[in-house]
This record gives sequence, structure tokens and C-alpha cells, in this order.
Amino acid sequence: MENETATNGIMRKDLKESFGDFAIALLRNYNFISSSKDLRHVVVEFGFLLIDSLGRPETMFKLTIPKKLFHPQRTFYFGTQDGKLLLLNEKFTEETFRAIQNDMFITHGIDADTEDPRNYIMELY
Repeated sequence: MENETATNGIMRKDLKESFGDFAIALLRNYNFISSSKDLRHVVVEFGFLLIDSLGRPETMFKLTIPKKLFHPQRTFYFGTQDGKLLLLNEKFTEETFRAIQNDMFITHGIDADTEDPRNYIMELY
């Protein structure tokens, strides 16, 4: 999104739900999740959700599947590039997520101190 004007799209619930649903479909395709039990209380947290000047969304988010009796909590990181949803490398960390979020806030003039963090987190199911 270099040299483009982008707006903060974090209030777009429809986009957040769509990205969450696409992420779940991707995880199912890779057999990282297999049953509807995996989907209970799935939480999606967005690092950012920007809309470029042509109306295209760009985002980075993580999907967390809570701990179950015999399964640990699992977190998967996602991003978009050229209109495609990508499952990010398994070496992607929470620190990387926060650093990129901070950089994007600065680059696009989003004031982290005035943003309501609840707008960035949603439970899907």
C-alpha cells in the first residue's frame, strides 16, 4: 500500500467476520482444525485493517483457538498481500505482530492511545 492513502477499516464488522471465516476455511484445508468443537470461542484479533484508496482491504490478524481438555491453545497469524489471504510462517511471533501493528499505526496516522482495543478483537463462534 506504499504511496497510497488508506483509511482505518477496523469498524467494518463485515470485513472482520469475512477474514475470520476465510482463515477458518484455510485452517481446515490444511487440516490444522478438523471439527466444529475446534471452533468454540475462536477469537480473532486484528493488528490492523486498512482500506486502500481503491477500496481494497489490507490486514494482519491472528486467530486463537482456546485451550481444550487435551489440546493446547493455538494461535495462527494471517495477513493479506495482493488480495490473497496468507497463513504466516510458523516463526511469526506475538512480538512481530505487535511491532508490525505499531509500525502500521504510525505509518497510517492511527493513534494507538485513542483506539478502543475492543474494536480489534471479536469472538467468531
